[in-house]
Amino acid sequence: MTTSEALAFFKTNGYVVIPNALTAVEVAFLNEWVDRDMEAHPGDWHSSKTSPRGHAHPLMENPPLDPFVQHPSTFPLMREILGEEIRFGQFDFRDVAPGIESFPGQNLHGDRAFRVPNHPAGDRPEYDAEHPYNIATYHGRLAGTCTHGRRTLHAYYSRDSRPVLTNWCLIPERLAFHPDPAQRAFYSHWSAAMRNAARYFMKGG
Repeated sequence: MTTSEALAFFKTNGYVVIPNALTAVEVAFLNEWVDRDMEAHPGDWHSSKTSPRGHAHPLMENPPLDPFVQHPSTFPLMREILGEEIRFGQFDFRDVAPGIESFPGQNLHGDRAFRVPNHPAGDRPEYDAEHPYNIATYHGRLAGTCTHGRRTLHAYYSRDSRPVLTNWCLIPERLAFHPDPAQRAFYSHWSAAMRNAARYFMKGG
């Protein structure tokens, strides 16, 4: 599927599936990273003893994850949807262990108060590895017990002219102050938490 074909489908339906967006090597790398980080830093994975577990700030101390924010199989489509105003919104992992039944908060839902059916492309697409979609599009975990577990990588994007997507997302210094002006602009949509952190560290802690 070409970027043009994917864009046309997305504009009509509010989502699109990109087959084989991640290679087998990339999937293995990400699975190994999640397993290793869960064991080494369990406190970074919220929800403690219950599933799903999630890591809200995996970029902070893990530069090898940076390429997945603007992955070549999906980011060109994101740029076509949002244009030159495209900005980083959020990047996280979620892990559902095998055998977990349905849980609150993961039923069918849309992440915006008002969805406009005639304009499903919206302004805040997300993708979980292979599935770019507008967060206003109804989505959620299928009901029933998951026998094999499920992991998702979530990357959210917005426009510079729109409100910041979350009020807690942090951006690592290497990206927030990237030497490339284009990259610096991409990571410039700071949350309130990020602005407070930047002021703190710029004052020398």
